Amino acid sequence: MVVHTKHPVAAPPSAPLRETTGHLLLRGWCIFVIAAAVAGTSWLMAFGPLVSAIVAVGTGLVSGVLWVILRPEVQWRRLPWFAVLYVVWAVASLLWSAYPSATALTLLLLLTTTVQAMFVGAVLTWRELIRAIASALKWILGLSILFELWVSLVWGGPILPGFVRPEAGVHYDPIVYWSRDNLFDGGRIQGLFGNANLLAYAALLAMIVFAVQFASRAPRRTLLALWFLLAAFLFVRAGSATASLAAAAVVVVLAAVLLMRTTRRPGGRTRFYLAYAVVALGGLTTLWLLRGSIFSALGRSADLTGRETIWAAVWERAVEHPWHGWGFSTPWVPTEPHFDGWIVDHGRR
Repeated sequence: MVVHTKHPVAAPPSAPLRETTGHLLLRGWCIFVIAAAVAGTSWLMAFGPLVSAIVAVGTGLVSGVLWVILRPEVQWRRLPWFAVLYVVWAVASLLWSAYPSATALTLLLLLTTTVQAMFVGAVLTWRELIRAIASALKWILGLSILFELWVSLVWGGPILPGFVRPEAGVHYDPIVYWSRDNLFDGGRIQGLFGNANLLAYAALLAMIVFAVQFASRAPRRTLLALWFLLAAFLFVRAGSATASLAAAAVVVVLAAVLLMRTTRRPGGRTRFYLAYAVVALGGLTTLWLLRGSIFSALGRSADLTGRETIWAAVWERAVEHPWHGWGFSTPWVPTEPHFDGWIVDHGRR
């Protein structure tokens, strides 16, 4: 119990500092920006390319206006130099791009995403940033499981992008479905993303963020544990082999960090660096030599469901311009003649 004394030296009690309404709205906007970026394909699946482009450009403009108004401090020296060089090289590729229109179009998306990331990082503290990412992931995972429930219980069957019901008697490749209605039959689920791999990556990121919050003794830890279990459930049901390998890498990195923290003297980490190098080389060699057995255990073919064929085609084109490349385009624009018909997977460009 707090007791207030009338002693003249003691200051009267004051209410705890509370966030202003404006800052709460700003943090809410950052949560929406992060969620919209992570679940970007959901806009495409639900509303098509035009609305997706409007959302991407519109949110970028709003964040840009807020940046001008708020003028948050940016710690330019702490920006990751590799990411900065990547953006600079992508912009510079306009000078030699073999497909300048596709480069300009996708550069707009890259620059918008970069501005959004810098804006969120500038206006939020580290703890606020973790909370915002966690909140965004909760929205994405929660809506994904609700979407799959709605498809199974209300829609009653697979659903195509744009809320279109498949025609009876027509065979569709599973890759074209927004949701395959697999929630209750044990198959792979795709959530809002329309892609099981993307759902698995989001669930893996969510487990990492929730674990960080749990370890830092965030409030409402029981509810946080339930969110972690939902993320783990979606990760398993997505059934992504590449995300499973990424999860294994996360565990290895975590173990390395924990071991590093046990050192108490200068030079004590040297032996760990050597051990990590040996483990990394041995692990990659084992993965390559036993890839058939490993991927079969994960339910995938030895070529990662055709990815080796795709990588071979990309490599053939990459070595033609090994130094400066062909020009930036992420993603590849399928209407661009340079890409149209180049790689076709399950009938899709």
